[in-house]
Amino acid sequence: MDIYSLRLFLSAAKTLNFTKTAENFYTTQPAVSRRIRELEKELGYPLFLREYHGVSLTKEGELLLPFIQKSMDALNLGLTTVNNLVNIKKRTITIVSITPMTGTFLPGIIDEFTQENPDVEFEIIRMFSRQIRESIAQGNRFDIYIGEESDINVDDSWEKTVIKSDPLGLFVRKREELDCAARLKEFLRKHHAFLLPEEEAWAMTSLSRKLLASYGVDPSYWVETSPSESIMFHIASGMGYALFPKNEFFLKAFDLKYIPLDTDERLNMIIACRKGAPSRVQAFSRLVARRVAGKG
Repeated sequence: MDIYSLRLFLSAAKTLNFTKTAENFYTTQPAVSRRIRELEKELGYPLFLREYHGVSLTKEGELLLPFIQKSMDALNLGLTTVNNLVNIKKRTITIVSITPMTGTFLPGIIDEFTQENPDVEFEIIRMFSRQIRESIAQGNRFDIYIGEESDINVDDSWEKTVIKSDPLGLFVRKREELDCAARLKEFLRKHHAFLLPEEEAWAMTSLSRKLLASYGVDPSYWVETSPSESIMFHIASGMGYALFPKNEFFLKAFDLKYIPLDTDERLNMIIACRKGAPSRVQAFSRLVARRVAGKG
């Protein structure tokens, strides 16, 4: 009997909908059904009645539900308590972040923080969009998550802050002359190889697809590749173009130019840390939110 299956049971018992549970855990409905059936087989009795119009809890499921809920609450409290103790001893802040943040904003912010807190160490784990969703769904207990808003699906025991809301623009080599809207639209329609960080940043890729379609760009011109640093290298080498929020680090490092698009679409980033986290974790989370938002 594994923790992940119990989490699926609790979600399914709340929603009475395996499809909704699958969406909450970023998996598929058949996968949820399979894990629930395996749990029922292990227990020796059914937890749900499967009917044409949906599912409902069996009598056994209703009786078991509050005990599993209390057990999971106790486990979560225990994990938080032990993690806090471990972190107090080793004074390490573990951050899970999408790739663009680890190579742009985070190093400078970490350097600033450690100057005032020299005994604190950092562990940075780079994950793609899908991996962040899976990590949260499986209950992994890292100190801080940084990613796209759609990926940071955490419960009320976490504090979330929107740290970035920028429109996407076109990243091109500096020699490109695209000052007027008409010339930009023609450029978008005629050029191939628009690079999309599909696996790394799902929400940004979806928004890029939407904007490119609005400019009449042929979908056959869209190419998925990761990580972001590789995309920037391709642009600098004349091998493609991409839509990204304005990023001074990438622009300077790869000698590129940012062309704003006529759009009100925004890409929201989120930083999340546990409410019961040590004070240094919360302090660093607030510092990241301030620095990335440009509030000083």
